[in-house]
Amino acid sequence: METILIVGGKLQGVEIAYLAAEAGYTTILLDKNDDTPAQGLVSRTVKADVYDKDTVLPLITSVDAVIPAVEDYAVLELLVRYGVLGGTPVLCDMEAYRISSSKVASNQLFTSLGITCPSGFPECGFPVIVKPDDASGSHQVGCAQSYKELTVLNSAIDSHAIIQQYIDGISYSIEVIGDGHTFQQYPITEVEIAADYDSAGICAPAQISPLAAKRFRAIANTLGETLSVKGIFDIEAIVKDDVPYVLEIDARFPSQTPIAIYHATGINLVDILIHSASTAPVSPAACQQRVCLYRQVEVDDTGVQPIGEHPISLCGPLHKTLGFYGADVALTDYQPGSTSWRAIVVFVADSIAEVTQRWKSCMETIRDDSCAGDTMQSETQSNNSNTKGMD
Repeated sequence: METILIVGGKLQGVEIAYLAAEAGYTTILLDKNDDTPAQGLVSRTVKADVYDKDTVLPLITSVDAVIPAVEDYAVLELLVRYGVLGGTPVLCDMEAYRISSSKVASNQLFTSLGITCPSGFPECGFPVIVKPDDASGSHQVGCAQSYKELTVLNSAIDSHAIIQQYIDGISYSIEVIGDGHTFQQYPITEVEIAADYDSAGICAPAQISPLAAKRFRAIANTLGETLSVKGIFDIEAIVKDDVPYVLEIDARFPSQTPIAIYHATGINLVDILIHSASTAPVSPAACQQRVCLYRQVEVDDTGVQPIGEHPISLCGPLHKTLGFYGADVALTDYQPGSTSWRAIVVFVADSIAEVTQRWKSCMETIRDDSCAGDTMQSETQSNNSNTKGMD
């Protein structure tokens, strides 16, 4: 059995740890912090700073592959150097990451290749999307309807702000794994966007028109070939009138979409990524075809509500639970008696209508149980007993 070292225990670390375990790998998590979300999903954890060479280099030498789940260029460079010294593949393409980690560099690349992306300000007019150059996903992203709102958003961003046309449409993602020459694309997913621009959930596979999918896949192939990517990358785009407007490319292991793809199709991107270090990426030709809905939920003293993915990074160790409030799979920090907890919930069925209904039923059941638990807790508090537990 191969042993995989995951560096970083937050959102991407959760994704890698879960899928690596599903594929049968022994997993070690390296993180300088205690109680990270991925910690509950791995075989063991090593608490150490990446700069602690005496601890980290022997660890890297002892495993079969390293998958980074961090977005710090200096740390990634160091891991690659350790990998060379230890003779262990570190599954990260530094040149592709250098370009993808900067929205300025990415947009310049898109423009040079004739890839459609949101136009810049002030030519585009309002409304506009404002985001930092060097942060991935929805971090510090906001929408401005006027110069006054734009000034406020600009002042809140520490690094250089990217200001682009706001495109009203559905957001999609595509994951690609390459060996520098061959680039295998995987199912397109739909990314549900929350009001704060965090990712509210994933539906896999996406409902997307054949023309838009063809255009999106052509863009993915162009970017893979241009960057000669060795490893995994994903592209996010908003589709309007069958035209994909590319928002970003990220040359690192993504969060959310791989688990959704796995449960919809059986395709395990961690397993494929590991094997692509020595062979060409695997084609997904033969796979199951179901629908997966991936969402997040939070329970606290204000009630029950769906949340974006970023609050999950604040969780303690997550554990895998089957049948959690009607979900096929949940990754949650819930413990019996908890009145405050978060969970990733995954539903798999034969149609979007069915998984959507199951998500609604899950939320209703959690809400009913939470209310009942609060009532029971208040009624029995004087007896020093706690009757709230897991369904």
